[in-house]
Amino acid sequence: MFKWIIQDKLAQAPMPSLSELAYIRRVFDAVIVLTMPHEQPLSERYVDMLESHGFQVLHVPTPDYHPLELFDLLRTSIFIDENLRESRRVLVHCMGGIGRSGLVTTAYLIYKGYDLYSALKHVRTTVPGAVENKGQALMLENYYNLVNSFGQELLRNYGKIIFALNDPQAVLHASKTTQFTIELLNNLSMENTLSRGLLTQSLLHFHDQKIQSKLKELFKDLEFSSSAERLLSFTHTLDIFQDGRVVLTIYDSSQSKVDLTVLCKWDCEKIVEISATKKNIIEEIMGKEVYISWANYLDYV
Repeated sequence: MFKWIIQDKLAQAPMPSLSELAYIRRVFDAVIVLTMPHEQPLSERYVDMLESHGFQVLHVPTPDYHPLELFDLLRTSIFIDENLRESRRVLVHCMGGIGRSGLVTTAYLIYKGYDLYSALKHVRTTVPGAVENKGQALMLENYYNLVNSFGQELLRNYGKIIFALNDPQAVLHASKTTQFTIELLNNLSMENTLSRGLLTQSLLHFHDQKIQSKLKELFKDLEFSSSAERLLSFTHTLDIFQDGRVVLTIYDSSQSKVDLTVLCKWDCEKIVEISATKKNIIEEIMGKEVYISWANYLDYV
């Protein structure tokens, strides 16, 4: 039914049946639900059913075969950590208990200090095939780079500020901007100071002035630069409509050019058109011409 990732503390599983909930409640205190409403018994009432059994529930609806959003991985890591600190056992489930669930449990191990390879090996030893496609693996790599850049404590404090916003669209936009910044940095040769400054500015990408003020205080020891601001204007454009349609960006670099493929849930022609007006920013740094196109994410994986 379920498999322990951290013995007697954290487990992952396929979707439980309603008849299994009473047994699961005897073992677990908290549940992370990753399924979309149409996958769940009782649809949107499923979460209410779990809460009526006494579970603490975090619902992060994520389409099958897709990765969780970058900041949703942070949210799940904080949720798991806070429950384990209170000696509460946590179950993570999606539909099959492999892809989305494996992404969350592996991300938590990274949050606690595992390197990317060790975390993935640990989870796959228990759940063969966990983190089941390239898209999920790439998002896990993004999360590793985020945690490796800032550490658990700073990200926990950051998460508490932004998740208290109760503004899902603003959080998603900052998440996408940060994700696209990480994916860009993976393909640029930049000094560590400039890279961290750019990544920090992406984390501050909120329009709410009170939130910005709190976040700047959190990151007060870091320096910013005009170069970082220019690059951020490009990654921001990849989520210009703030709807999260771009799942991942893939850079393929040769000696003479860079092909940037934007992997999308639906039509991204307009995003390609708008981002092409900003591509000179990264062309100057890479010293190569950049060609931007889009493709369907599910065709990629």
